[in-house]
Amino acid sequence: MEEDYRGLRREARLERSVEGAVDRVDFVSLSGAIHREDEPPHVQILNPGLCQECDDEYSNPCLWFCPGMVYRKGSEEIVVSASNCIHCGTCAVKCPYQNVRWTPPEGGEGPRFRQM
Repeated sequence: MEEDYRGLRREARLERSVEGAVDRVDFVSLSGAIHREDEPPHVQILNPGLCQECDDEYSNPCLWFCPGMVYRKGSEEIVVSASNCIHCGTCAVKCPYQNVRWTPPEGGEGPRFRQM
Protein backbone atom coordinates (compact mmCIF):
# COMPACT_ATOMS: atom_id res chain seq x y z
CA MET A 1 0.00 0.00 0.00
CA GLU A 2 1.35 3.42 -0.96
CA GLU A 3 1.84 6.07 1.74
CA ASP A 4 -0.87 8.75 1.66
CA TYR A 5 1.50 11.72 1.35
CA ARG A 6 2.80 10.38 -1.98
CA GLY A 7 -0.52 11.32 -3.59
CA LEU A 8 0.01 15.07 -3.11
CA ARG A 9 0.41 17.03 -6.33
CA ARG A 10 3.08 19.67 -6.52
CA GLU A 11 1.83 23.22 -6.06
CA ALA A 12 -1.72 22.04 -5.43
CA ARG A 13 -3.70 24.40 -3.21
CA LEU A 14 -6.28 22.97 -0.87
CA GLU A 15 -7.97 26.32 -0.30
CA ARG A 16 -11.72 26.07 -0.69
CA SER A 17 -14.82 27.10 1.13
CA VAL A 18 -17.76 24.85 1.74
CA GLU A 19 -21.19 26.42 2.20
CA GLY A 20 -22.62 25.75 5.64
CA ALA A 21 -19.50 24.01 6.94
CA VAL A 22 -18.15 24.59 10.44
CA ASP A 23 -15.03 26.74 10.27
CA ARG A 24 -11.79 25.41 11.70
CA VAL A 25 -11.71 27.57 14.83
CA ASP A 26 -15.25 26.51 15.79
CA PHE A 27 -14.35 22.88 15.08
CA VAL A 28 -11.57 22.98 17.69
CA SER A 29 -14.04 24.38 20.21
CA LEU A 30 -16.68 21.75 19.38
CA SER A 31 -14.13 18.94 19.73
CA GLY A 32 -13.69 19.77 23.41
CA ALA A 33 -9.94 19.14 23.12
CA ILE A 34 -8.05 19.85 26.33
CA HIS A 35 -4.34 20.62 26.51
CA ARG A 36 -2.32 22.20 29.28
CA GLU A 37 -0.31 25.12 27.98
CA ASP A 38 2.73 24.11 30.07
CA GLU A 39 3.03 20.53 28.81
CA PRO A 40 5.67 19.48 26.29
CA PRO A 41 4.35 19.85 22.72
CA HIS A 42 3.04 16.62 21.23
CA VAL A 43 3.22 18.01 17.67
CA GLN A 44 6.65 18.97 16.37
CA ILE A 45 8.21 19.98 13.08
CA LEU A 46 11.39 17.92 12.94
CA ASN A 47 13.37 20.09 10.52
CA PRO A 48 12.00 23.64 10.12
CA GLY A 49 14.31 24.18 7.12
CA LEU A 50 12.35 21.62 5.11
CA CYS A 51 9.21 23.77 5.43
CA GLN A 52 10.60 26.29 2.93
CA GLU A 53 11.30 23.52 0.44
CA CYS A 54 7.77 22.22 1.07
CA ASP A 55 6.39 25.72 0.44
CA ASP A 56 8.22 25.92 -2.88
CA GLU A 57 7.06 22.50 -4.06
CA TYR A 58 3.71 21.87 -2.34
CA SER A 59 2.60 25.28 -0.95
CA ASN A 60 2.75 24.00 2.65
CA PRO A 61 -0.30 21.71 2.67
CA CYS A 62 -0.22 21.55 6.49
CA LEU A 63 -1.63 25.08 6.48
CA TRP A 64 -4.74 23.79 4.73
CA PHE A 65 -5.40 20.17 5.67
CA CYS A 66 -5.24 20.53 9.46
CA PRO A 67 -8.81 20.94 10.75
CA GLY A 68 -7.57 22.54 13.98
CA MET A 69 -5.31 25.21 12.46
CA VAL A 70 -2.32 23.84 14.36
CA TYR A 71 -0.02 25.14 11.62
CA ARG A 72 0.11 28.76 10.47
CA LYS A 73 2.57 30.83 8.54
CA GLY A 74 4.81 33.03 10.68
CA SER A 75 7.10 35.74 9.36
CA GLU A 76 9.81 33.25 8.35
CA GLU A 77 8.64 29.79 9.40
CA ILE A 78 5.65 27.61 10.16
CA VAL A 79 4.34 28.22 13.68
CA VAL A 80 2.88 25.25 15.57
CA SER A 81 -0.02 25.76 18.00
CA ALA A 82 -0.20 22.30 19.55
CA SER A 83 -3.04 23.32 21.87
CA ASN A 84 -5.37 23.50 18.83
CA CYS A 85 -4.71 19.85 17.97
CA ILE A 86 -7.79 17.61 17.78
CA HIS A 87 -5.67 14.43 17.45
CA CYS A 88 -6.74 13.39 13.98
CA GLY A 89 -3.14 12.58 12.98
CA THR A 90 -3.56 14.05 9.49
CA CYS A 91 -0.33 16.02 9.81
CA ALA A 92 1.78 12.93 10.41
CA VAL A 93 0.19 11.12 7.47
CA LYS A 94 -0.02 13.90 4.86
CA CYS A 95 3.26 15.81 5.26
CA PRO A 96 5.06 15.23 1.92
CA TYR A 97 8.44 15.34 3.69
CA GLN A 98 7.38 13.28 6.71
CA ASN A 99 8.63 16.24 8.73
CA VAL A 100 5.93 16.23 11.43
CA ARG A 101 6.09 14.13 14.57
CA TRP A 102 2.80 13.60 16.35
CA THR A 103 2.89 11.69 19.63
CA PRO A 104 0.02 11.12 22.04
CA PRO A 105 -0.10 13.90 24.63
CA GLU A 106 0.01 13.32 28.35
CA GLY A 107 -2.78 11.09 29.65
CA GLY A 108 -6.39 12.22 29.84
CA GLU A 109 -6.09 14.98 27.26
CA GLY A 110 -7.40 15.33 23.76
CA PRO A 111 -10.82 15.61 22.12
CA ARG A 112 -14.12 15.07 23.87
CA PHE A 113 -16.68 15.01 21.06
CA ARG A 114 -19.72 15.37 23.34
CA GLN A 115 -21.07 18.51 21.71
CA MET A 116 -21.16 17.24 18.15
